[in-house]
Amino acid sequence: MLRKLKAVACCLAFCFVLAVQADGAETAEETTPAFDPMADQVLWSADVYLKSLKSFALQAETLRDIVTDDGQIITFTTHLDLSIERPNKLYVKRVGVIRNQEILYNGSTLVLHSLQHNVYAMAQVPSTIGEMMDLATEQFGLQVPGGDLLRSDLYDGMMSGAVSGVYLGKVVVDGVECHHLAYRGDEVDFQLWIEAGDEAKPKRFMIVSKGMTDEPRYMVNITSLAPAEFTRETFEFTPSAGEKRIRFLTEEETRQVKEAVKEAK
Repeated sequence: MLRKLKAVACCLAFCFVLAVQADGAETAEETTPAFDPMADQVLWSADVYLKSLKSFALQAETLRDIVTDDGQIITFTTHLDLSIERPNKLYVKRVGVIRNQEILYNGSTLVLHSLQHNVYAMAQVPSTIGEMMDLATEQFGLQVPGGDLLRSDLYDGMMSGAVSGVYLGKVVVDGVECHHLAYRGDEVDFQLWIEAGDEAKPKRFMIVSKGMTDEPRYMVNITSLAPAEFTRETFEFTPSAGEKRIRFLTEEETRQVKEAVKEAK
């Protein structure tokens, strides 16, 4: 009988320990923040640094993964030159296999200039970079490369679609020590590498789309980012002789063109 009582007591004690451990695990899980405070601090520092720059020049290499119909992943690279003057001036030149074009914005007019086809599209747009990019995306399906890094609210823009974020420590990117951040979202996951030190410069940005299975990954690898001054002509477009003006396609028309090209292959 005594042995049975001891066995019951041991069993109860064991169950109690498991219950305490389970309760502690649940409490720990409940108190663990979805966003790592260190990641939050680093991202905020990058936001503060970019806001301190009224105008700057940026050079980068972009990498975009394309998945072919037979499942092969091919990465296309593009060289990117960018000039920005807040709040309403932007010049982008990107040269690569997929795109070879200029984007110019002077505060009221947006121009997309195809360098290989000698055509350009022009439209009246809102008077700030953020509003312009929103309209260009919604109406024309035009994605400004590295657009998330160009807005005046980097922190809010990044966090708006995120559900969790972690700090992964320090790594070296192109010879520069950087903080590595990783975020998850409902539609996209993205990572940021931010330079460690007094100037929290974005060094690399990568986004992985969960919905675009044919173009899952896009990365911007920044090779140079520094304050700069520009003339008015930097953001103005003057067509050369023989260049033809065309209209912007709507996002739906752009989608239809892509589908037609895919079907024709």
